Amino acid sequence: RDRHRPPLSAGWDAGQAPPGDALEALTQAVVAGAAQLARQEQEVARLRDVQERLELALHATVVGLWELEPVGGARWWSPEIFAMLGRPVDDRPLPPEAWRSLVHPDDCAAAEGAIEQYLVGEVPEHRVRYRLLHLGGAWLWVEEVGRATRQRQGQIHRFAGTLIDITERQRGAQALAEHRRLLRAVIDAIPAAI
Repeated sequence: RDRHRPPLSAGWDAGQAPPGDALEALTQAVVAGAAQLARQEQEVARLRDVQERLELALHATVVGLWELEPVGGARWWSPEIFAMLGRPVDDRPLPPEAWRSLVHPDDCAAAEGAIEQYLVGEVPEHRVRYRLLHLGGAWLWVEEVGRATRQRQGQIHRFAGTLIDITERQRGAQALAEHRRLLRAVIDAIPAAI
């Protein structure tokens, strides 16, 4: 035993059992700590369950997650977006120039404008459709939906959302519009034939 260290409490040697009050306090502290640990373990299990559900839903619906850095404009994409575009997963943020290089030239201004309109409060929600370049060279139609959280001073804290491939839906809408146009042309030509 170190002779220079003061005793833990008056009249109590570390080699002896602690007095009754101290033992009871120690027992209560251990029980409280164990209860807190159990609650934390339950919360961790619950969060893992939520994460697993989200991942299953994302894989089932081919939805990717994105986040846009408020300062600098770099984007983070989930692995699902990289897979959607046939590209290798990259955990690094995508610089704005790299994102622009993947957006169809005819859609870039509208996509950037939709972000700006939402962030300055001109529109109540961020929702925009545009085309992204697949690694194989095809253009995919995507719908981007997002929300921002703001700090008390109004500055953007986080801006994130989902990206879904709507290429088939867009092709169907374009085919329907073409059929309607042809039908209108036929209907308009009928009176002339009679």
